[in-house]
Amino acid sequence: MIVVTGSPGSGTSLMMQTLILLHYPVVGEVFAPGKPRELNQKGYWELPVDEEVKGINSSKYLGKAVKLLGVGLLKTNPELIDKVILCRRRLPECIDSAHRYIQSTGKFWGLRDDQLTVDVAAAIVRINLRKSVNYLIKNGIEYKSVWYEDMINKPEESVYGIAEFIGCVPQLTAMSNVGV
Repeated sequence: MIVVTGSPGSGTSLMMQTLILLHYPVVGEVFAPGKPRELNQKGYWELPVDEEVKGINSSKYLGKAVKLLGVGLLKTNPELIDKVILCRRRLPECIDSAHRYIQSTGKFWGLRDDQLTVDVAAAIVRINLRKSVNYLIKNGIEYKSVWYEDMINKPEESVYGIAEFIGCVPQLTAMSNVGV
């Protein structure tokens, strides 16, 4: 199983869309209830909330890619994980993404817009990243950090790197459709 993880707003949905373009089988709902379509018109590709929060502890997703943010990754049986793609994004853009989400839904990370300061967002991103990387290292799970900015500014290079990491052959259409 390939796991896509990262802080909210870090490009995890873009990564799931990229895996689809690479013809890698993905699992998840395109638009879960309450997810604003206008902020991500190509979909989020997330597991149902109750399943994501519990983590994955059965073999039903072997050979597929799933998105697990935060605690979902930490509660997943590490023996089921082949590799992890860790999505990263510059903090100001993560915060902008979070504010847009709040304006659309009323909250993000359980916070209202007036509660999401730079310091709070930075702490959430740092804690999430630290816990995720510690989990991966502790369990000897191979991972690749992929920056959102590279996906947008250097899509061909990014897609080839992702394809090589997960062991698939990139399709030319994947390169031309990333970020579109």
